[in-house]
Amino acid sequence: MHTHDKNLTLDSFLDIVNRWIKLGAIELYDHDPSTKKQYWINLLAFSMNTIMLDLGASEWKESEVQERQILLNCWKEFFDWIIRNKLGT
Repeated sequence: MHTHDKNLTLDSFLDIVNRWIKLGAIELYDHDPSTKKQYWINLLAFSMNTIMLDLGASEWKESEVQERQILLNCWKEFFDWIIRNKLGT
C-alpha cells in the first residue's frame, strides 16, 4: 500500500482493505475470503512482514519519513486489530 495520504487513519486503512476484499478478493477466490480464519492469519503474517521489512528496515528519503511513519502506525494498528477482532485473542 503505497499511499501518500498524510491523514491516513485505521478507519480509512480498513476501508481500503474492505474495498480490496469486495472488489478483488471475492472475484479471485469466488467467495468472501474474509469469512475464513486462515485469511486473517495470512494477513497478520503479511502485516508483520510489511512492518518489519517494508517500513521498519527500509531506507527512506527525508521527505518520505512522515508518510512512512503514518503507514507504519496504520500497519501496527491493523496488526493489533486483526488479533483483537478476527483472531479472538
